[in-house]
Amino acid sequence: MNKYDKIRFGFCACAALAAVLIYCGSAAARPVPKTMNVPYNCPDSDAFGNHWYVDNGGNLRQMGNMPVFSQVGFLTVNGQQPRSNTNTCRVDDNGEFVFENLQAGNCQVTRRIQFNSTDGSARIIDIIKNTQGRDQDVSLQIRSQVNYGLQSVQVVADPRGKDKSLGVIVVDGQGRIAVDVYAGHSGKQMPDISGDNNNGGSAAQFNLAIKAGKEIAIAHIHFAAANNDAGVKYMNTTKASALFKDVPGPIRKLIGNFSIGSQFIGDDIEILRGEAYDVVELRGGDSCKGTLKQTSWKLATFYGPVELGYDRVIALVNVGEARPRQLLVTRDGEIYGGTLAVQTIPIELSSGQVTQIPLSQITRLGYRRHAGESEEWSFDKPMVVLRSGDRINVEMPAADVVVATRYGQIKLQPASLSAISLTGDDAGLPVIALIDGSRFTGLLVQNDFELKLAGAAGNPVVHFPTASIAKLQWTNKIDESDETTAQFKLVGDDVLIGHLAGKYKLETAFDTLALDGPQIKTIVHSKATPADVQVTMWDNTVVSGQLDEQEIVCQARDSQIKIPLALLNEYAQPLPTPSDDTTKRVAEVVKRLGADDWKVRDAAQAELSAMGPAIAGVLKDLRPAQAAEGQQRIDKILSDFKAAGAKPANKPRPIMMNGDPGFDD
Repeated sequence: MNKYDKIRFGFCACAALAAVLIYCGSAAARPVPKTMNVPYNCPDSDAFGNHWYVDNGGNLRQMGNMPVFSQVGFLTVNGQQPRSNTNTCRVDDNGEFVFENLQAGNCQVTRRIQFNSTDGSARIIDIIKNTQGRDQDVSLQIRSQVNYGLQSVQVVADPRGKDKSLGVIVVDGQGRIAVDVYAGHSGKQMPDISGDNNNGGSAAQFNLAIKAGKEIAIAHIHFAAANNDAGVKYMNTTKASALFKDVPGPIRKLIGNFSIGSQFIGDDIEILRGEAYDVVELRGGDSCKGTLKQTSWKLATFYGPVELGYDRVIALVNVGEARPRQLLVTRDGEIYGGTLAVQTIPIELSSGQVTQIPLSQITRLGYRRHAGESEEWSFDKPMVVLRSGDRINVEMPAADVVVATRYGQIKLQPASLSAISLTGDDAGLPVIALIDGSRFTGLLVQNDFELKLAGAAGNPVVHFPTASIAKLQWTNKIDESDETTAQFKLVGDDVLIGHLAGKYKLETAFDTLALDGPQIKTIVHSKATPADVQVTMWDNTVVSGQLDEQEIVCQARDSQIKIPLALLNEYAQPLPTPSDDTTKRVAEVVKRLGADDWKVRDAAQAELSAMGPAIAGVLKDLRPAQAAEGQQRIDKILSDFKAAGAKPANKPRPIMMNGDPGFDD
């Protein structure tokens, strides 16, 4: 090789190395999209000297002297591994490796992989598309494994969500820490996460309902950490907006297991926010940065004039071509739609010059983020959501809501309501959800709602026609059912929370039995003869026959609801009331839990335990009146009853999907 060949070879080698390094460096240094061959060995190493290896189809593992991960983010869709027929992938503008058109049964998968050279993490976004012409339930599993055996597995719970988890911290046989992050705080699609002891790693199970032709994205992050605390801190403090800042907006919108925060309104509109400055985006693609000088925002809406202070508004979006309409977005996530009173928007540029930008030339504008500003909208206040897309905070109304249902007309107190969705169920009927977990269909009697706006200047009172409303929300919190919750399962997937009240007569083959409603454990219709019912009593006595009554009474939190027996699928009361004699006996024994002699106390506890779970309801009622030791002994008895095999009640479906009251999935 002559000297010119050596120079030429050295130049090519340096150019090739530079190209490789730029792929795995920071996102800001990425080149324009191009195709890359796989398998691919990323040269960047993490703090432990390991680097990522990408195989065909986006399968990922680590390489190095002692790699922590042997397999990362292994995906199966309905039990099938996505397959690829090519050995290439696309490199996107933000540096993500994009594997497209992966087939897994009736789904199509796109996998996007991003390596972070700063912390050595790998971020994977799996986009699952339902290619069928009908809705599909999809079982998605993601697994990761470590090398050199398994010492321990710690599932990290979400401190903001009951019975929800964020990820797993795995300690391998060499004491190294592997972190698998499978969800973020307040994600819409939260997985079941566990340690995968058989395979030496972790597993996350997602059960997704994907509509025909639609997509859902699931994101997960994997890296090696210095210790357990570092992994827990990462999951609890890292903001989703920072994790996915470089991801294209349409893809961010699809991510279901992380809450991306205050970035989107509707299905496809992304609001604009500034960082150091306020920003205005123009129709030609230009943008101006500086300080917006608008002192208030006055908007003409179909429900009346609205004025918002500059400190409440965070963004504006111009929508529509023939007749543009302005959407004002507030810091609470409200959206007010209408026509602004002004024709120009003043902004002071960084040079100090103040210029007026015609409203007709603006596509979006946004204020800079302020210190302490929440990353997520909580939607925890009373709110009305209009069919036009507006969502407006209102004050809690005082008037009752009257609903016509198949069980008759029901008057509901606002304090008992969670939300009413007027977009309806599959049959188009409005769905009413109560805070106790009840969920049923019905028609609103009133033609309009008089509500006071909570966020507008002066708190004006406006009238919203019922026909213009998509959803009324009083609170986004619904009491969760547990193993003690009594409920009526009715036709049409309706669920009423409450216990059976009243007295009933059951005509059996041998006699007419008098039944006390609170003492009934279950009622189900006979499969052979629908007119017959099978009744289980508090002591597990089972009798069948026909009820003389054609209606049964649900004692709900605030009212009694009469339910036609023909509409009942099943009634279940996990804690029925025992007979009067048994109740008196339990009360007498409970008194001895406070005896001076510990032997008497122990004997009383043993006697109550021997009576079995049927007396749990009575014990709960008697507990508050007991001394501290009596309460502790009752708690122990109830805990033993639960551990012995009490089955939890099925939870009713919430009316609200994923915490967003504006746009149901």
